[in-house]
Amino acid sequence: MASPLLPSSSSRDSTDSPPPPLSTPSEIDYLASVGSRPPPTAATPAAPATAEDTAPSAHPLVPGAAPIPNETVANDEDSDSDLGDAPEVLILSPSVLRKEEHLFTFRAVFVGCLLGSIISASNMYLGLTVGWHFGGALFGSIVGFAILKPLSRVLPLYAGGGYFGPKENCTVQSTASAAGGLSVGFVSAIPALYRLGLMSPKLTQDVGALILWSLAAAYFGLFFAIPLRRYFILKQKLVFPSPTVSAKTIQSLHDSSDGEHAGRAKAKVLMYAFLASFLFKCVSWWMPVLHEWHVLYYIGRATSSNALMLADVMWKWKIQIGGAFVGAGMLVGANTATSFFAGSVLSWAIFGPVLLMTGVVATSFGFPASLDPSKPLSPEKFQAQITAQYWILWPGVALMIATSFSELGARGPSLWRGIRGAAVESYTSIISLFKRTNPSATSAPKARFDAKSDDPHADHVQLLPLEADPVTGKVDENVRRRSIEEILEKRRSLDVVGSTGVDPIDEEEEDPAGPDEQVPVLWWSIGLLMSCTFTVLVLYFFFKIPPGQGLLAILVGFLLAFVGIQASGETDINPTGSIGKTSQFLFSAIRSDSMAQMLRTNLIAGQVASACASQTVDMVGDLKTAHLLRASPRSQFLAQAVGSLVAVFISVGLFVLFGVAYPCILTGPTAAVSSSNGTAIAAPAECPFAAPAVASWTAVSVALTAGVSKTIPITAAYAALSALLLSIVFTIIKYLVVPARYRGYLPNLNALGIAMVNPQPHIGISLAIGAIANAAWKAHHPHHWEKYAFAVASGLIAGEGIAGIVEAVYALAGLKRESITFRGGIPNATDIAMVQGWKMGYGAH
Repeated sequence: MASPLLPSSSSRDSTDSPPPPLSTPSEIDYLASVGSRPPPTAATPAAPATAEDTAPSAHPLVPGAAPIPNETVANDEDSDSDLGDAPEVLILSPSVLRKEEHLFTFRAVFVGCLLGSIISASNMYLGLTVGWHFGGALFGSIVGFAILKPLSRVLPLYAGGGYFGPKENCTVQSTASAAGGLSVGFVSAIPALYRLGLMSPKLTQDVGALILWSLAAAYFGLFFAIPLRRYFILKQKLVFPSPTVSAKTIQSLHDSSDGEHAGRAKAKVLMYAFLASFLFKCVSWWMPVLHEWHVLYYIGRATSSNALMLADVMWKWKIQIGGAFVGAGMLVGANTATSFFAGSVLSWAIFGPVLLMTGVVATSFGFPASLDPSKPLSPEKFQAQITAQYWILWPGVALMIATSFSELGARGPSLWRGIRGAAVESYTSIISLFKRTNPSATSAPKARFDAKSDDPHADHVQLLPLEADPVTGKVDENVRRRSIEEILEKRRSLDVVGSTGVDPIDEEEEDPAGPDEQVPVLWWSIGLLMSCTFTVLVLYFFFKIPPGQGLLAILVGFLLAFVGIQASGETDINPTGSIGKTSQFLFSAIRSDSMAQMLRTNLIAGQVASACASQTVDMVGDLKTAHLLRASPRSQFLAQAVGSLVAVFISVGLFVLFGVAYPCILTGPTAAVSSSNGTAIAAPAECPFAAPAVASWTAVSVALTAGVSKTIPITAAYAALSALLLSIVFTIIKYLVVPARYRGYLPNLNALGIAMVNPQPHIGISLAIGAIANAAWKAHHPHHWEKYAFAVASGLIAGEGIAGIVEAVYALAGLKRESITFRGGIPNATDIAMVQGWKMGYGAH
């Protein structure tokens, strides 16, 4: 049943949105039932809705009114999100219903772009380190409120003052989300192109191509999201947990003085966490012992235990506290964090040492000296250069891919429903557009409302209450009459449709946005056509991909975006990795004259699909937040367009900064090789960024293009096959055997696979510390945890992300950490060389 909505002050034509079926209680019936009650006043604000609002709740604007039945949301009982049972529609408060004159404002967009820059830097840092990224909607909502709400009171109108409400706050978060959401490609496929030698030797030579590629990736997802709003938000009414929480947060911030005070307190805590993480990271660069603790090394040294010292020096088992990963552990939860830690233990404390001791691998970390399929090593030299990191990479990648696809397969019916429904909706939209341009297609008369007429449809609206402004208390009679006329027009259209034998669309919620708030069809249709054309041209001229293949990559991306939206709407998980890998598998069948071009096509095609899914899901999520807050879709679209443009230059600039400062991101860790026999003799110099997503994309592309037999050690191939089968069996047992209430205790195989690809065990330790601290905080102080946990975690992540930029500037300035910083408590190069020399007696080599 469509959720009852209070009449809006914006007029809408009855043909703009399908009416609810006559067999269900309508808006008129509900309003008639409360019509005799007095209108609300500003002195009685509604309490903000929370994520637990699943039971019917009282009408927020009419004291003593009958409860409004919350919308039942289609959501799997085993949703991976704790927010899965959040109600689909907010209980609208006075702050949301208040008319806001201007939503798309300079102040909102400017602040949103600034916050998006912070989000982008944090995601670039996290993506290159651990392969994850976090949405910036909540961060933009809270910090944007903390900045603009006080300024709106003290500044004059011409300088950015004036009323700042929840709808404009939504514009801030949409801009921030768009400005910070374009880093996905720069932590996965783009660096993989450099590792395979498919781009220019110098990163700075490709700045123009990277900007054009980013422009293409930013906008076809934006334009494609607009026509999907009706199906996924209005008709399916998917939950979209994170956007729903963003809407609830924004509404609570604006509902009352208490909400405003709570918002300022959250922002203050976030800023304290940001400063603490930023300063700790910057200071610890000069004094590494503050955050880097070699416990096993010094215990081994004190007890003469070579094994403990080897665990530190060779397998990197040290404690390295990082604010970003402690914060990430707080956000991802205990299950994901402990699964990641377990994957680190399995990989770098069990599998790696066993492989080295048995002679299967030559050393601990690094990759073979050449992964270029066009210049393959001899089988003997290739086998002699196999490292534990390269061997473990393959079962880790198999585990990630198989788990992602298995989870999608478990939700197959709902995903198929989403894809099929979106396709049908696209077809009906085209037919609807044709009918609108053809007057003969619809001949239903439109009668004007006359309050004195004997209209048979007017019997339910005589008790419609006067609509009072929640702030001024004044009544606008014209608003009420327009609302009544709109309702009656809707009833008449139902009668006309029924007489023609055409059934109305069932279960579609009435669109609260008026025609003047919608994104014009010409905007998104022409924009989509132009962005697709632009993308094909960029792929052809800069990446040598034929137009036909470029267009196919876009079409595959659009189809897979349906999967991403459906999965994200139900579970809050956007499977961009699986989507990219699916496109890679599909394009591996396309052969080219050169191996280099086959690799380039495989990576770029996968990145097109991944970028399309990532951007489309982010945009639809922002439109969901706007829908719940009754904000204008057009304003959010414009905000996203500006934010996406800013994101292009921010993302490219950050990638160039990190890539020039840390060349290991683009070259990959290559093990030191003996010049006499080509055997790997030592692990590479440690790189601050493991870039697990880059390693995964590189490995899959090489394997699919050159063939498994030439790129994967036979024992690693068997291990990868075992991991694939394990994932499938595990998923089947999870959904068919284990009760839903216990599934949250099962390990997260995807996180375990990421840990196997990430050769930095200290990250798993930091994630576990964050998750344990978060659980203890929630158990002992649940009230404070609920108020401040997200603020603390976001501040920690953002602070270290910005500090990472400072460290990159240090590297560009030529500062050598080993020579100018205080190294007390850190093993020196002589000690490390001595310990690494002991590996001759540690294994077969």
